Amino acid sequence: MHKILVTALSPDSSFFHYPYTKEQLEQMVAQGEKARKDAGFDTTVYWMAPDSPTGTLAGFIEMLKNEEWDGVLIGRGVRTDPKMTEWFEQLVNTTREHSPKSKFIFNSDDQDSLGPMKRVFPAK
Repeated sequence: MHKILVTALSPDSSFFHYPYTKEQLEQMVAQGEKARKDAGFDTTVYWMAPDSPTGTLAGFIEMLKNEEWDGVLIGRGVRTDPKMTEWFEQLVNTTREHSPKSKFIFNSDDQDSLGPMKRVFPAK
C-alpha cells in the first residue's frame, strides 16, 4: 500500500475561493478516501491554511518528518492560483528537503486525486 500525504487548501483560509462549503469539501474528501484505500493507497489529508495558526508550513514539515511517505499530492488550489505561488514553492522545496524519496502527485480536478495517484504509482 502506498502512503500518500494529500495537501488540501482549508476552507478556513482566506485563499479558499471555490464553490464548496466546508462540509461539501469534507464530504468529497471522505468519499474519495474509500476509493483510494480500495485502490491500495493509504492517504492522510493535511488541511493547509497558510494565513492562519493552523495548517502552517511548520505543521506540514512535522507531517513529513513523522512518517515515511511514498508520495505527496499538492492540489490544484495551491498550484494554479498565482497568489499561492510562493506557498507552492515552499511546499515543493520543503518536501524535497524533508521527504526526498516522495514522488510528487498533482491533480487537475478537485474531485479526482485517485487518477493522479494511479498515474504516479501504476498497478504492477
